[in-house]
Amino acid sequence: MNILVIEDDHNKRQQLVDFICETRRDAHVEQTKSYQSGLRSLVESRYDLVFLDMTMPTFDRSPTESGGRVRPFAGRDILVQLDRREVISYVIVFTQFSVLGDGDEQVSVEDLDIKLRSEFPMTYRGYVHYDTARNDWKAKVEAILSECTKEDRR
Repeated sequence: MNILVIEDDHNKRQQLVDFICETRRDAHVEQTKSYQSGLRSLVESRYDLVFLDMTMPTFDRSPTESGGRVRPFAGRDILVQLDRREVISYVIVFTQFSVLGDGDEQVSVEDLDIKLRSEFPMTYRGYVHYDTARNDWKAKVEAILSECTKEDRR
């Protein structure tokens, strides 16, 4: 199973990648850290499953670069681009926020989930709420990996 993790937070990304590699020895996991590098990977390679952060910078950050503006709905923007380019990969939003966006554009992760399921029924498969103080996110990731494995066998 080829998996891409698009996540700008190093600790969060590393915990997810470590968990996937521990539980799925057959998984090949690649990582990107921004909207641009994530989209580029998705266009250039085929992935069975994508764990997608919702809020991230436009470009990769470095010691000398800020990564450009933070995009509150970068994950949705990536889903739009995948749909437009007819790239089919199962996508799971992996977020630590309960509310996303700013000001008038704020939306709960539950409401965003409903909207994304409606807009991207071929690719979007739900979300996992990541919490550093709890490990219940791991059970949800394992369930998603198991479900994707079943669907691949059909």
